[in-house]
Amino acid sequence: MRWPRRGAAHGERSMKALLACAFFLLGSVLCAAAALFPQTSEDVYEKSGTTLDAGGAASGYVMVKRSADVQQRVRISSGGQAFTYSLRQDGEFEVFPLQLGSGEYEIRVYEQVRGDQYAQVYAKSIRARMEDENLAFLYPNQYVWYTPDSSVVALAQELCSADMSDKEKLTALYTYVVKHISYDYIKAATVQSGYMPDLEVILERGNGICFDVASLLAAMLRVQGVPAQIAIGNVHGMYHAWNRVYLDGEWRLVDATLKIMNYGKEVKASDYRMERYY
Repeated sequence: MRWPRRGAAHGERSMKALLACAFFLLGSVLCAAAALFPQTSEDVYEKSGTTLDAGGAASGYVMVKRSADVQQRVRISSGGQAFTYSLRQDGEFEVFPLQLGSGEYEIRVYEQVRGDQYAQVYAKSIRARMEDENLAFLYPNQYVWYTPDSSVVALAQELCSADMSDKEKLTALYTYVVKHISYDYIKAATVQSGYMPDLEVILERGNGICFDVASLLAAMLRVQGVPAQIAIGNVHGMYHAWNRVYLDGEWRLVDATLKIMNYGKEVKASDYRMERYY
């Protein structure tokens, strides 16, 4: 099948990344079985140039595509909560999580009219029935994007083994990230609104901002079958991104970025103010 894409175009991969992909293709069947990827389906709704593939709703995601010459937004709401995303303009599927669990969802697509004004061009209600409501955090999506041949998949499988517990996998992956990724202070000062992490670039350059670090760790955990979220909000007044990882029946806060930064202040879980999660 043709894999849906997320947003930012990937550049040329380094030899290290190519070797990592080769490792994935030749790797352990047991480890590969842990990785879940979106699939196109026949549960498709098309109207006004918009296509919604709802076949993955039971697994916690939907896919949307639409070709347009203007900026577009997707708004996914359920139970009074809503998440808004940018949508590609090239007609390629993008993957969006249904992170609010089982229930009724409203999928709406908007196109820019001028400035900050958008007009609705599509709306569809769907019902998601999930046997496991953590599935949304085991698949790639727009904020945590990778495909079967991504080097992040191969790297996660290289660092972990099938007999490791989820806690041991978290320790191995967290340790790798804090040792091999540095904080990019210049990027943090200049990053533009709408930025999305490119995991290939992050691994090749070995640096990034908090959003990059959280996306990288979430991706590797998901590849290993450990539910992981990106949380966005603030800590000590700083706009920030971190992870929440599902271990032993509960969500636990994990912040690799502050470790990488050698952040000097004491930080407690109660200091974090989460605004949204993916």
